[in-house]
Amino acid sequence: MDAKTAIAELGQPGRFPREALAWTQANWPAVSADAVALCTAVTEGRDESPEAENALFFLLHAGAAARATELHAPLCNLLLDPELAEQILNDGLTEHVSALLTATFDGDAAPLLSVAESTSADMFACAGALTAMAWLAAEGHLPRDLVVAMLRRVHETLIPEEDALALSWAEAVAALQITELEGDARDLFATHIPRGVATLKEFLEDVSAVRRGVTPNPIFDRANAAPLEDAVAALETWRFEVPSEDAGPEPAGEGWIARDVGEPWMNPTRHVGRNDPCPCGSGKKYKKCCLPA
Repeated sequence: MDAKTAIAELGQPGRFPREALAWTQANWPAVSADAVALCTAVTEGRDESPEAENALFFLLHAGAAARATELHAPLCNLLLDPELAEQILNDGLTEHVSALLTATFDGDAAPLLSVAESTSADMFACAGALTAMAWLAAEGHLPRDLVVAMLRRVHETLIPEEDALALSWAEAVAALQITELEGDARDLFATHIPRGVATLKEFLEDVSAVRRGVTPNPIFDRANAAPLEDAVAALETWRFEVPSEDAGPEPAGEGWIARDVGEPWMNPTRHVGRNDPCPCGSGKKYKKCCLPA
């Protein structure tokens, strides 16, 4: 297999390209230039083909596993576009974005800061960038003071609708043991974070676990913040299918095919996918209905 063949295989919809993905991860230097060029072309709107978008999803995961730091800035640029980020990453936006960012981190905090502090990017992209920065600080790859300053700025712009971002903010405070911000974190459970998302009791349990030195850090472990190790292992349980135009609706939680063409990347290990019909019966997608609440 060569780079051209691998990328073509990664771009084919409706299946999991195990062999091409494994080859790409193992032979990343041969693919790197084409992967960066494709990410830039898709982000700039010069290539809107489904094949390019499919390939980019897998290339980002393979590159992360290969520690491709050249992907970091292009990935951050992609995350700044909320519609495109969701279209390319789908459930990866909530499950793998932190691991992609920490795995590709190139030492420059500016791109990460732009995502974490963005007021227009997808809430989950901002939350993932925030978590990634907290992990990088905990591991000594970013100055702690830089991350604390970022958290203070983000806190000033938080709105009640951003429950996922508020929770990531509180968890970063707990994970880094930023005692001067713990009061603000506690307050978020009364103003921004519904009980159905997380509770103050759970937050305090996390604070206690981190202070006791529990390993792995339960917050980073739960958020999949550590760098992605193996793209095949991370994705092999996902369902990659192109939805049939004449297929009837499936009950929420039983079908893990994205409901829009171009969004076939779903993780069946979650109870309800962001693009599944909302369990409340409204007919809307979960992400547009009860998920924010």
